Amino acid sequence: MTRDPRWDAWIGRKEEGMEALLFLVAAAAAGFAALRFRESIRDLFQRKLAPTQKEQYSLAFPREHAADAFWRFKKEQLILVVAVAAGGVLLALLARPEQEETMESGSIARPGFSEGDLRVRLQVKGEGESEAFEKEISVSVGQRQPDPEMLNAMFEEGFAEGERLLSAGGDSMDRIEHNLDLPEEIGDYLLAKWKSDAPEILSSYGRISDQVPETGAEVHMKLTLSFQEEERVREFTLRVYPKADERSFEQRLESYLQEEADKGEAEAHLPEEFEGYALTYDKPGETSARVGILALSFCAAALLYISRGKKLEQVLEERKDSLERDYPEIVSKLTLYFSAGMTIRTAWERMVAEYEYTREQTGCTRYGYEEMRRTLSGMQTGTFEGEAYGQFGRRCGSYGYLKLGTLLEENVRTGLADLPTLLETEVNAARDMRLLQAKQMGEKAKTKLLLPMLLLLVIVMVIVMVPAYLSTGV
Repeated sequence: MTRDPRWDAWIGRKEEGMEALLFLVAAAAAGFAALRFRESIRDLFQRKLAPTQKEQYSLAFPREHAADAFWRFKKEQLILVVAVAAGGVLLALLARPEQEETMESGSIARPGFSEGDLRVRLQVKGEGESEAFEKEISVSVGQRQPDPEMLNAMFEEGFAEGERLLSAGGDSMDRIEHNLDLPEEIGDYLLAKWKSDAPEILSSYGRISDQVPETGAEVHMKLTLSFQEEERVREFTLRVYPKADERSFEQRLESYLQEEADKGEAEAHLPEEFEGYALTYDKPGETSARVGILALSFCAAALLYISRGKKLEQVLEERKDSLERDYPEIVSKLTLYFSAGMTIRTAWERMVAEYEYTREQTGCTRYGYEEMRRTLSGMQTGTFEGEAYGQFGRRCGSYGYLKLGTLLEENVRTGLADLPTLLETEVNAARDMRLLQAKQMGEKAKTKLLLPMLLLLVIVMVIVMVPAYLSTGV
């Protein structure tokens, strides 16, 4: 019993999306598994997190445990990448081409006038008595006969192009040894009809038959060009010589289908049989769109993964800038409160309390004050006050904070009589640092404004030059 070719086509279309569907299911399962076993993965991160990583995450997120911050970072990264990849796969599955239905009518609707030729890819299946085949053929279906008006010059140009087509493949029209490519259209709007007076020698489609004598035969090819209601006819004399057909089966099939597609008016009919094979037709599914969407989605997921992985470096860089901006204010306030009679510990507690209140109101995080809060928390949980100040300077890392932490640590241990003078000197240095920071921020702002200014310049030039160019009438 012979299997219906339509069943094979249906199975083929279903298998095309199977790989993408399996990937979507696998991605969804992986995401679900990662969320389901959150606690076990978190414990694994806590055990495997390197000391350097712990320190970096602790500095970047002072109000979170290092392992918690690391897990949150990786979870967001994983969810983002899986979402982008799954979305790309879903779009690829939905990107079904319009040319996927089985052609049961055995014909292709010819496009209307001015719509241009229709290039159709056909999945041709044939079944013979002993074997079957399946080929993908590309057929061009010309547009319907147009009705615009035509000038004589256009016909002359069309006939000149027809003469060139008839002489193509040989030295001249006096010796034709190759099949001719005789299109249905010449130029943009001219319809061409070719008529041979000896189709047994040279068909009206430019095909040389096997009955051409060795001495050659004279053939008159009549070319009719039509445009709207007007027609022009011209006859050309050709000398045709034998040509051996060395084409493959696929090439013969394609030529035959093209000849049949050239016939008919409203529809291009497709034959049901060729060289003993029964033919059926499918329009193959377009996989290029799905492949492109998948490739773009995977590239986007990879780029997001890389950029998300660099977020820690960005946060640490923001922390460094915030520490530099906060230092002059911290030193100034600490000196002011100390000069007003408060101890360093009391002034420290008051500054932290003021920052906590401001943070609740604005939601703004300032890393200099976050390190002060962390230092105060350490002192309240048993860390020696002098040691806590030293750790504060080392965590902040910059020269100013190291110097301030050393001064406060030395003051707690030995008591510095000239501490007010030292703090005042540090305030002056911090004031100079603030001015330098302001200049640096101004330079950065100029650099960031450079690209928008160039874009504005281009827009202004276009606004000025385009009307001037159009007014010249060139």
